[in-house]
Amino acid sequence: MSSLSYLKSNDLEPLFPSESDPSTSPLQVLILNNTSVGDDAAPYIGSCEGLETLELASTKFTSAVIVHPVAI
Repeated sequence: MSSLSYLKSNDLEPLFPSESDPSTSPLQVLILNNTSVGDDAAPYIGSCEGLETLELASTKFTSAVIVHPVAI
């Protein structure tokens, strides 16, 4: 999803398990470089239990969320 400047944090909401589908996302790699995704996407990304690689260059994430991840 890199360089999709129109991609926003709430676009990642489907990654979060729901009551109708409690399974977690099978994503292992998520590249969000050069997008408008920010801190409010942390819970969605954090729910991806198998995530091994996350790239956040030139996003709206702040160091507070990256250094101190949000608990789900």
